[in-house]
Amino acid sequence: MLEHEGRSGAAIQQKSFDAPDDVRRFPKGIVNLVRVGSVTMGRGVLEPGTPSCQIHHLQLMVQGRFQVEMDDGESAEFGPGDVMNVPPGHDVWVVGDEPVVVVDVLGNIGAIGVPGEHERLVTTLLMSDIVDSTLTATRLGDAA
Repeated sequence: MLEHEGRSGAAIQQKSFDAPDDVRRFPKGIVNLVRVGSVTMGRGVLEPGTPSCQIHHLQLMVQGRFQVEMDDGESAEFGPGDVMNVPPGHDVWVVGDEPVVVVDVLGNIGAIGVPGEHERLVTTLLMSDIVDSTLTATRLGDAA
């Protein structure tokens, strides 16, 4: 990963799908993953005959055509330039003979091609009210 530090101290980060952090191969598909900070993005190339998918995706369709059918029967077809938000519980297949190339920008892309359960994260949030803190904050104002 290339980083270019600017005058503000913030760094521009540059990654390439051609030099991925991780590669996932599965029947009829491959996904190259890059991580920038806490974000993982993936470029998937899927051949006709790709098995069904139970992962949520927000994707940009770069090449080819996809047909998506939800478990409840809702159906849509996507082509180049389309952005698609597909919740879990869907089947998907390549329409035609051209491989599909998608860029996954949000969802569980890091879990694609990995059998078994998704990694779960348990978070605990503790909130506390200190005696008279509301009155003190009101008296001092937002700026203080």
